[in-house]
Amino acid sequence: MVIFGGMNAMKQEVYNDLTLLKLGRDDSLVEWSRIATKGTPPQARTEHTMTMVGKQALVLFGGSSPACGPMGDIHILDISAFLLNDISISIPETNKSK
Repeated sequence: MVIFGGMNAMKQEVYNDLTLLKLGRDDSLVEWSRIATKGTPPQARTEHTMTMVGKQALVLFGGSSPACGPMGDIHILDISAFLLNDISISIPETNKSK
C-alpha cells in the first residue's frame, strides 16, 4: 500500500511524504518505509484520493490543507521509477449557490 501525505490534527500540520507499507504473505509482517521520489513533490495535503491506473501509475487528485484550502491539482507517480509528474488541467469553477 502506498500512502501520500496526511495530517497531524493536533498540530495542524500536513505532510507531503510518500510511504510504502509492505505486508507479508500471511499479513503478519508489517514494514513501513519512506519512498524517495524524483520530480517535484505535490504540496502537503490531506483528504485527497490516490488511485492505481494500470500497473505502473498512481494518480493523486485534490485534497486540502489548512494553509491552501481545497486543491484541484493532479499528480502522477510512475511506480517503476518513483517519478512524480504534475498534470496541468483547467477545472471550471462551479457556483454551488444556484
